[in-house]
Amino acid sequence: MLQIPKPNVLEEHTHRRETAQHGTAPTIEQTEPQKIQQAAPPILSRTQRFDFRRISVQGIVARLKAVLKQEHIEADDDALVPIARRADGGMRDALSLLDQVL
Repeated sequence: MLQIPKPNVLEEHTHRRETAQHGTAPTIEQTEPQKIQQAAPPILSRTQRFDFRRISVQGIVARLKAVLKQEHIEADDDALVPIARRADGGMRDALSLLDQVL
């Protein structure tokens, strides 16, 4: 026999979610800017910052050549340059593309 859930269960769930959303929002909005400025330096001192840059086509080609050399595979630059361009500065993408080609 098919049992239909009671509608009040859904209403209670929706009510709890709305209460939770409204319960946290005033805390963020009511925080004084001075308290945020005081709390920021300790938080930032515990974080790591990584500034990633795109790798040049020449850099990717050089790395691909090194990988191929370790695998005892020869390839011309003419074959590696399109892979490096398609990788768009990402070494992991270039290595994945090379793996697919091989």
